[in-house]
Amino acid sequence: MPYSVDCAIYDPTLNQYHTNASVSISAAAGDPVQAAEKGTVKEITKDEEKGTSLVIEHENGWLTTYSQLPEDISVKVGEAVDKGQAIGTVGEPTKYTIALGSHVEFAVAKDGEPVDPAKAVQDE
Repeated sequence: MPYSVDCAIYDPTLNQYHTNASVSISAAAGDPVQAAEKGTVKEITKDEEKGTSLVIEHENGWLTTYSQLPEDISVKVGEAVDKGQAIGTVGEPTKYTIALGSHVEFAVAKDGEPVDPAKAVQDE
């Protein structure tokens, strides 16, 4: 699903419209997921909607979040990671995103506010 925090977009799994503060990047289950930039693993959570999520804290108030990962990720909270380092793999989609197939949900925030990941990467 595309990033859209100002306008509701259609979610094919839930058959409803809502905003979306991340992008869904299609990939095969088991493909490696890499850190977008160097930083420190801030938290790892698991919930029914997003599966396992991993948050990396970067310099200057930036955070990146990677969701729809399986439980067996390869880093731990507090661990420093490098740009491009494998942090886990793509998991199977949860029942809330099954229509999208296997993918990673990638979100970026600056000082607690969502940022379009495409623009954040482009500005780098």
